[in-house]
Amino acid sequence: MQESWPKVAVTVVVMPLALLFFGTIFIPGIVAESNKAEALRVARLKKAFDIGEHNKEFNSRINVLKTRMHSFNEQNIRARFSSAHLREAQREFRQKHTDDYLELDRMAWWWYWDLEREAEIYDLLAPEELKSLHDASEKYGANVVLTVATITPLWQYLSSSEYNLSAENQKRVGSVESEMMKKLQDLSDERTQLAKVMASSFAQSRHKPKD
Repeated sequence: MQESWPKVAVTVVVMPLALLFFGTIFIPGIVAESNKAEALRVARLKKAFDIGEHNKEFNSRINVLKTRMHSFNEQNIRARFSSAHLREAQREFRQKHTDDYLELDRMAWWWYWDLEREAEIYDLLAPEELKSLHDASEKYGANVVLTVATITPLWQYLSSSEYNLSAENQKRVGSVESEMMKKLQDLSDERTQLAKVMASSFAQSRHKPKD
C-alpha cells in the first residue's frame, strides 16, 4: 500500500535528524579516539627514531676518538718528532682527546634510562614490551661501558711517557690498536642489534594505555 505523503514527509525529515542526533553524540568520541590513537602511534615512532639517532651519535663519537688516536700516531711517524716535540704533541693530543671524551660522556649514559622511564610513566608500552625494553637497555648500557673501556688501553699508552716512535713501540701500538678495532666492531654490531630491539618495542607496540 502506498504511504501517505505526510508519513513519507515525516520519515524523510525524522531520519536525517536521528542520524544527526546520534552522529552528534558518537562521532566526536570516535574522532577523538582516532586522534588519540594516531598521536600515540606518532609518539612511539618518534621514540623508535630517536633510539637510532642516539646510537648513531654514540658510534660517531667513538669513531672520532679512535680516528684521533690513529692519526696522532701516524702523524708522529711521518713528522719524525724529537723527544721534546713528541711530548708537546702528546700534551695537545691529551687535551683534544679529553674534549672529545667529555662530548661522548655528555650523551652516552643517560638516554636509554630516560626512555624507559618515559615509557613507564606515560604508559606507552605493555608490561611485556616494557620488560623487553628494560632488558635491552641494560645490555646496551653494559655495551657502552665496555666500549669505552676498550679504547682506554691505546689512549693510555699513546699519552704515556713510555710511548715513542721506535720499531718495537710501534709494534706494540699496532697490536693494541688491532685488538681494539676488532673488539669495537663486535661491540658495534651488538649495539646495533640492541638498538633495533629497543626501537621495535615502540614501533611495533599495539598497547592501548589506560584512560
